[in-house]
Amino acid sequence: RNLPAMVEDLVAVFRHNGLVRSNPRHGDTLCVPMLAGTALVGVVVVRERSGPSELFDRADATALSALANHAAMSLENLRLIEQLRDEADMRLAALDGTDDSILITNRKASIEYVNRAFCEQHGYLPEEILGSPVRILASDGTDPAVYESLQRAFEAGLPWRGEPLNQRQDGSRYPAEVTVTPVRDAGGEIRHFVCVGRDVSERRAL
Repeated sequence: RNLPAMVEDLVAVFRHNGLVRSNPRHGDTLCVPMLAGTALVGVVVVRERSGPSELFDRADATALSALANHAAMSLENLRLIEQLRDEADMRLAALDGTDDSILITNRKASIEYVNRAFCEQHGYLPEEILGSPVRILASDGTDPAVYESLQRAFEAGLPWRGEPLNQRQDGSRYPAEVTVTPVRDAGGEIRHFVCVGRDVSERRAL
């Protein structure tokens, strides 16, 4: 039942597949389940070696149970963090594998992530552009109406699609098809914007 158990003989517990058949008030061995919520993560087994005068009681079981459950929650949190890290690495690998230029900004429009295609398209290393405002890509060759519509969508927290004339690090420009999508948290607050761009020079040339 996932409860602490005090037993006189630990070997006897193992012989009965971990089931304690008696429930004495005192014992020389204390077995405490490690619980993360209702999930059994492990078992802490402590054996007293000082002799019969130093047997465990229910107070010891209660104290050790609290420590064991705290350790179990820590282990479960580490497992979840590792799982989230693996999922994040997988998503980043997928973003880096696409030919579309992708950048992610915070809600203040500062760049927090760029993928491989973005770096190749614009001539920046990640460390050269992370933290920069997204307007670093803007050029005066873009119709002002394009930026005005982008600003309205940004302020309203709405998706946007347009074709600005983007600027590379070397100052050269290219026509891009860009979509901007807000990312909201569980409470509905915008935390990030994902911008996906594609060079449409060839299409424009037709």
